[in-house]
Amino acid sequence: GTVFFSQYFQLARGKSPTMSGVMTIPMIAGLFLSSTISGQVITKTGRWKAWLVTGGFLVTAGLGLLGTIRYDTPYWHVAVFMFVMGLGIGMMMQNLVLATQNQVAPEDLGSASSVVTFFRSLGGAIGVSALGAVLGNRVTQYVKDGLAALGPEGAKLGHGGTGGGGIPDLDKLPEPFRVVMESAYGHGVGDVFLYAAPCALIAFIVTIFIKEVALKTSAANDAPTEASDQAPAPAAVETAEVPVPATVGAAGLVSEGAAGVTSVDTAEAPHDTVQGTPVHGVVRGAEGAPVARAAVTLISLGGRQLGRSVARTDGGYTLDAPGSGSYVLIASADGFQPQASTVVVGDEALA
Repeated sequence: GTVFFSQYFQLARGKSPTMSGVMTIPMIAGLFLSSTISGQVITKTGRWKAWLVTGGFLVTAGLGLLGTIRYDTPYWHVAVFMFVMGLGIGMMMQNLVLATQNQVAPEDLGSASSVVTFFRSLGGAIGVSALGAVLGNRVTQYVKDGLAALGPEGAKLGHGGTGGGGIPDLDKLPEPFRVVMESAYGHGVGDVFLYAAPCALIAFIVTIFIKEVALKTSAANDAPTEASDQAPAPAAVETAEVPVPATVGAAGLVSEGAAGVTSVDTAEAPHDTVQGTPVHGVVRGAEGAPVARAAVTLISLGGRQLGRSVARTDGGYTLDAPGSGSYVLIASADGFQPQASTVVVGDEALA
């Protein structure tokens, strides 16, 4: 947009390059406000899709409105149209990157951001080239039509004002020809924005179908926070038949080289849920020392969590099994690899 706004203000309205930049401030203001406000709201709520959809709508509306501008359109109209488009761009530009980063693993953030930046730059280059060609064609046609309307005096100008390859110096043109050139560039730039509007409409429709995933608060969300939420791999299970009620020693934890046992970061979970046959045990490390605050989880063979407890300072724990059958006990603690054991409650044999 800034490329064509520069040409519009300089060639259609006769402004200096400096003033051309100043007159685009409404678009920059809209971009600044919307990007700042949307960023703060997304940070608090974690929801971003509504901003993308709204931004796509505003960009489409802004381009459609800018398609109506001419060389003599009141500036405040143009400023409002630019502000609307700026609002839409601010809601979409950075939030599209955010939506992409939210879908990938932390180790892929750099690659994903680079891909988005690459295609954005590629699209910008293609868009400027294609729309620049459209602008040149439309301006040439409008200049020829305008000169033809001036009669024989206009025909004497020859190449139509743009075929010579240079940008005309409007200050050196007689008043009738200057008006023709300004009108041609004003109308041509308006056509460029009008032709760009369908592309923005397609982008708007696409954003409607983007699936929203709540914003991650940290990279830690990508990793499981509790080993108890997952069923153990079959290779990690050790089998031990235990009569119940009895004291069950969870399989020893294997040290990962820590000098001592570190406490589990998670807060102590409430003594679990299902009332039934009590299962007692002690969590010990590889050297036989009790492991305090280890998370102990009882799950069914189908992977459903049935109970959870946190070992006391002496490593002891208590869980309630819902009844007779085979179950899996999982013990995990910071600085140790999780360990799983299969236990049999009652007289039922292992499956």
